[in-house]
Amino acid sequence: MNLIQTKDVGLGSFLVIQNDLIGNYIVTHGFWEPWLIEIYQKLIQPGDVILDAGANMGFHTVQFARLGKKVYAYEPQPIIFNLLTANILLNGATEFVEQYRLGLSDTTGSIKIEPQVNDLNGIVNFGGRGLTNDDNGEGYVELIKFDKDVDVVKMDIQGSEIYALKGMEDVIDRCEPWFLIENYPNENDKKVLDFLTAKGYIIYRYEMKNEDCIAFKPEKHKRIKDILDSITEVEFIKP
Repeated sequence: MNLIQTKDVGLGSFLVIQNDLIGNYIVTHGFWEPWLIEIYQKLIQPGDVILDAGANMGFHTVQFARLGKKVYAYEPQPIIFNLLTANILLNGATEFVEQYRLGLSDTTGSIKIEPQVNDLNGIVNFGGRGLTNDDNGEGYVELIKFDKDVDVVKMDIQGSEIYALKGMEDVIDRCEPWFLIENYPNENDKKVLDFLTAKGYIIYRYEMKNEDCIAFKPEKHKRIKDILDSITEVEFIKP
């Protein structure tokens, strides 16, 4: 497994796996998911405490540390967690980030990781690996219920979103954070959106990148609603 250090285009320099999907993109462009950067740079405030659930190798984690006050970063894959830790250090963010090699759920215990799959070009999408109870899963991940106070939640955990949300229900009720969630439109997505809308959240979904959505309480997050409604360069599917 070869590692490459990426160029810094103003968003940090990162150690990435040479044949990883996300790593390849950052090597070429210097960034990852620019449409998300464009949004959260406008929405995150200096005093915000942020949960990064599914932090991967830490690209967004580092941006969150620069924009907010504190970040709790969770990444269950051992190799990717080691990269996350290295990239937090490399970008001078250790003072602002607490990282954990744990999975978030509505229960405690352990579970396996989906097996690694390479495409025809040998590229691995480590970020596309979820958690599984199947016998062909690899290794074990410890699960916890998230219970820390936060203002912002970014969640990209490959189908485990509803379980993580249920596990942090007390946090949601207490803190009313706003959410940035990657959640593909499917039956699992409906469970996530039903859960949040039942708690008074409204959902804006990116029209072109429809796996990504923003959820917020309009009465608490009027500033966020005003900013999203004023953005003309990004199209949202709104309630």
